[in-house]
Amino acid sequence: MQEFQNIIKELGIQPSALLINTISFVLLVWLMKRFMFKPVGLFIEQRRQRIHEQLDAAESDRAGAAAERAEIAARREELLAAAQDEAQDVKHTATQDAEQTRKTARDHARDIEKLARAQTVKEAEEASQQLREEANDTAAAMARRLLQATLTDERHRALMDQFIADVEKLAGQQGS
Repeated sequence: MQEFQNIIKELGIQPSALLINTISFVLLVWLMKRFMFKPVGLFIEQRRQRIHEQLDAAESDRAGAAAERAEIAARREELLAAAQDEAQDVKHTATQDAEQTRKTARDHARDIEKLARAQTVKEAEEASQQLREEANDTAAAMARRLLQATLTDERHRALMDQFIADVEKLAGQQGS
């Protein structure tokens, strides 16, 4: 114990200041965790849920488009059968009508699928952009708070390293 006290004296460290700084740092980390990281994590989780809901809605729209495509195909088949029954004398004309109906159904189904995909991509891009903007705003606010506090270079580096690790951890959770 005496050796430890001698080392501290030689380094010019005041035990009371070390204790106060340690307590202050632990309190700062606890406050940041409670008032910054927890709400940010909650916000990210809510945003993730909204994105999943939007993706589910897009999948539902896609399923609806597939059902409509199947309905159109069934209707096409009915029209083709009716045209063949009614117009055996004019088989050539009926064949042209059926081909036109098939083409229309394929084009319509293709258009619906393109629209659903474009909507999904657009919503995903908007959600991604909004998330980036919100993350940037949060990072800027945290940086402002850190710069306002009086920090030593060593403590500042330690806080920044911790912040980067937390952001990477949150980004890893978001990617999951």
